Amino acid sequence: MLLLCPYPENTAPSQRFRFEQQLGLWRRKGIQVDVSPSMSRRGYRSLATPNLRRFNILMRAFAARSRDVARARSYDLVFVHREAFPVGPPIIEEWIRRRNRHIVYDFDDSLHLVPDHRRRRGLKGRILEKLEYPDKCREILKISSRVIVGNAFLQAYASKYNPDATIIPTSIDTDAYQPKLHKKKADVCIGWSGSYSTIQHLATKEAVLFRMYQRHQVRLKVIGSSRYKIDGVKVVSKDWVLKDEIHELEEMDIGIMPLPDNDFTRGKCGLKALQYMAMGIPTVCSPVGANCEIIQDGVNGFLADSDDEWYEKLSRLVEDWALRARLGAAGRRTVEAKYSIGAVAPAYQKVLEQAAG
Repeated sequence: MLLLCPYPENTAPSQRFRFEQQLGLWRRKGIQVDVSPSMSRRGYRSLATPNLRRFNILMRAFAARSRDVARARSYDLVFVHREAFPVGPPIIEEWIRRRNRHIVYDFDDSLHLVPDHRRRRGLKGRILEKLEYPDKCREILKISSRVIVGNAFLQAYASKYNPDATIIPTSIDTDAYQPKLHKKKADVCIGWSGSYSTIQHLATKEAVLFRMYQRHQVRLKVIGSSRYKIDGVKVVSKDWVLKDEIHELEEMDIGIMPLPDNDFTRGKCGLKALQYMAMGIPTVCSPVGANCEIIQDGVNGFLADSDDEWYEKLSRLVEDWALRARLGAAGRRTVEAKYSIGAVAPAYQKVLEQAAG
């Protein structure tokens, strides 16, 4: 199998918590997997640099993809995660299809939509949106032999263009993510983990977190943006670092995942919630997208919609360490049963075997 992905291994969450966790299992099953990212590690680290250097990264990526096209015929199938090339229409996928019709397309986000925070104004903005080409997802769906999506919302979209769309949820390595022991404590830590692109979702609950601090003197731990602050709240914020990821999560007593309810966020696959739950951290989420599939309210976590509901459920968890322990343990069992590497492995195996014929 030739596996085409945007980024080098062990860098991007969409890859780490989907196909990368399966690579060892696939190879032990006798599947030869050649992973081909569109950019090198050096190129990945240079994404935030000036435009000229980004242009050079794209040129190198195109050269690499041209080599992939040339060798595609020698594989039983080609697996494409999200996209083969970061800009423009799916030319690479089209060229590959002419040489190998066994294409598996995997995505875990609303790639067919432009999120509000990225909508650009002016001529330059319109040009950039054209380059990103939101219609790419739809066109790749049409030429793929099998499709893997992260949740039911994405499956409903994919099924409009491809009848073979299988839901395989984002998964967690439950050997690496071990549950914490909850104890009575005075300084409860509410935690959020994400990135610069999703920090806006946390900001929607700043008023709730301010109320929580005023009443309960809770700490807020933010992983993913070291500059994040809330006036009047004790915030410990850090940039995300792979080697520290699990250690930073261990300090949380409660994990939160607020989301606005729109078509783009309904494509989210609940990774934050699954990370918290795998570690036995009681989780409060907005009832959006996969969160409603993952969490049974009051059984293995809490779903909260309005600010008052967020405040009430967070307060219950802060005040009751036994409730934190109970919901945390139930969340861990949920991940082990449905969202662990082993739980989703048979579904991947079946899709790959079907695609390869």
